[in-house]
Amino acid sequence: MKTLILLAVSLLTACCVSAGTIRFRGGDVLAAELGRTAPTILNGDKIAALQNTSGKYFARVAVRLTPGRKLSTEDFSLYCFGTKYRCLAVSTNGAEFDASQWLIAPENNAVCYLLFVLDGTLIAAEGVTRIDLKCNAPGAYPDATLPFVNRGSEALSSSVSGDGIL
Repeated sequence: MKTLILLAVSLLTACCVSAGTIRFRGGDVLAAELGRTAPTILNGDKIAALQNTSGKYFARVAVRLTPGRKLSTEDFSLYCFGTKYRCLAVSTNGAEFDASQWLIAPENNAVCYLLFVLDGTLIAAEGVTRIDLKCNAPGAYPDATLPFVNRGSEALSSSVSGDGIL
């Protein structure tokens, strides 16, 4: 019986991985990418972390929220090699980031994006870097360890499929 249960769990896990998404507290992560080229950020002059981006990496996480959920810059952080990075901006459906908009209420199945700025000295120059997405809400929630694809000096992808690319 235990073997049957373990086999069923393994098959379910394999199906989830092959679907190209990773579950997290708010829904599904569709993509995670790093790049040295800054995306367009409206009102970015109000954020200290965006004043000097030399040697920094931009991290963008694409998610599809559970229906009815909202997303704010305060909901999640990235943890990379013991350092916490807060979300600086959010957007939906490929719109430009607006640093003055801290909360979004997307339509069902909309792709939402979280933007972070990381210390570039901690990131490998190429390949995949695993970084934890953590929920900032009180309580114990599991981390989602995400495989971030490093785009280097290329621009971050302009859009992500609803099926995910992880």
